[in-house]
Amino acid sequence: MRLYGFDTVNTFKILIMLEEIGQPYAFDPINIRAGEQHSPGFRALNPNGKVPVLVVEEEVLVESAAILMFLADRSGFGLAKTGRQRQKGLEWLMFQASTQGPLFGQLEYWVELAGDPNPELQSHYRAICQKILAQMEARLEQTTWFDGGDYGLADIAHYAWMMRASRLGLDLSECPHVRAWMVRIDKRPAVMRATRDVISPLPSSSSSSPRSQPD
Repeated sequence: MRLYGFDTVNTFKILIMLEEIGQPYAFDPINIRAGEQHSPGFRALNPNGKVPVLVVEEEVLVESAAILMFLADRSGFGLAKTGRQRQKGLEWLMFQASTQGPLFGQLEYWVELAGDPNPELQSHYRAICQKILAQMEARLEQTTWFDGGDYGLADIAHYAWMMRASRLGLDLSECPHVRAWMVRIDKRPAVMRATRDVISPLPSSSSSSPRSQPD
């Protein structure tokens, strides 16, 4: 397998999953800060010009949630085969892809990337993200992992953005179950390997926290 990516949240999700399942892979950095995602060679892989891209033999896979599901189906790790646990795992994976990810991304844009700072929009999106944290807290108060059973795709997907929570000015003081969940994942060897061996050495990484991808 060959993974094309950079120090982005969505790349980090796939790196964690590959490390969790023990899948050998080659990593090709696509420096999105330098515009390498717009090169003809990369656009031939993904016309949308987004990372991550996972190439498996002759198959080119895009969209992080879909790649996670492919790897889960292939390995048997991260998503229950049937029943309520599978349904809850998928629900929370889709919540991350449709809600947590896009709205945390909006907050990151206005906090760190916008050329013209806008405190009003920062406050607006931070308030929305605090509500998302409250939903996560309510779920993790009920169960150790998002699917109600085992650590899996929904946890990996949510965690990748939560690594940036403090930099985005999010308040976790009323989210003890989210904090405890983060500590459990922090300690996983696969997460530590993905951070130490792949994300941290990338040239634009000023910290070990992955970022969203600019257009």
